[in-house]
Amino acid sequence: MEIDDAKKPFFSIVMPAYNAEKFIGEAVDSVIAQSFHNWELVIVDDCSNDRTSDIIKNYIDKDNRIIAYKASKNSGSAFQPRKKAIEMANSEWILYLDSDDYIEKDYLSNFYFAIESASLDLVLGEMVFVNEYGASIGVTLPLPKVNTTKKYKGRELVKDTLNGWAIGFNCAAIKKNILMNIFDFFDINSSSLADDELMSRYILLKTNGVTFVDAKYYYRINPESITNRVSVKTFDILESDISILNLIEKEFGASSLEMERAAIMQFHDLSRCIVILCTNKFSIKDKINIEKKIKHSYGHIKWSLLNGKVNRLKILAMRSGLKSFKLMYKIYEFTWRRK
Repeated sequence: MEIDDAKKPFFSIVMPAYNAEKFIGEAVDSVIAQSFHNWELVIVDDCSNDRTSDIIKNYIDKDNRIIAYKASKNSGSAFQPRKKAIEMANSEWILYLDSDDYIEKDYLSNFYFAIESASLDLVLGEMVFVNEYGASIGVTLPLPKVNTTKKYKGRELVKDTLNGWAIGFNCAAIKKNILMNIFDFFDINSSSLADDELMSRYILLKTNGVTFVDAKYYYRINPESITNRVSVKTFDILESDISILNLIEKEFGASSLEMERAAIMQFHDLSRCIVILCTNKFSIKDKINIEKKIKHSYGHIKWSLLNGKVNRLKILAMRSGLKSFKLMYKIYEFTWRRK
């Protein structure tokens, strides 16, 4: 249904939700409490089997700015329900809010004033990491090294997303037309946990006017969230890293700073995934799939870009082969536990 331009909300906040009964009330309440009132909240329930749907319905009955959709089956990641919410959105500007996070009272107001004062495609706020109970854990993005007073082209910030995030992306306001253009060539059938990783780089490459605003988004480290549970989908990051390597090489060149950081990131993610495989139990079927992903990732290591940037012993261990690397880790772990 088309909405008259005069009645369109200025912001559409999109929220994917799956079995979010524990925290979704706090997330929605933080939107309702905003000092800026011209918004809509679009929630897509990814086929929850807890009380999430009932909680959403209660909010819809109280506030007509909240709309919702329930998927007929679970997609396995936040990407697909977020994409659905973006497609349903009625405003020009999209903001993300996960169902276990929350935003400060003047969050939308601060974004609004930034958008109205300059020609922008993307505005980035402040991402404050909190624990399960909402207490700060002392980590905030952007990092101090990022100059938040200047206006950027999005591609200038890509380097700050590689080998560790120096900027936050959950706390972003993005023009809807840019997102829809990216969806035209993005794999819309994917259910990878790492799709948002690749999507965020595409967004930066497609945006010209980018600036920062003092608006706090509280990102909860929720041990129960799908992104924090160890499963076969944890290893989706390996395929995403390969896609990012290819994208970075195409956009910036094989010897660029961006490519070097992407190569280091891919190496570290591969090392971490090998450790996860060694320290967790998986079914035989899942283990076979994981091993395939690890071997595929191993074949894409950019060895020449790692020299002097990654621990030499770690490189030597990895160069000796996956079996040797896993054996050396197990020996190290056994020795460390004995101390």
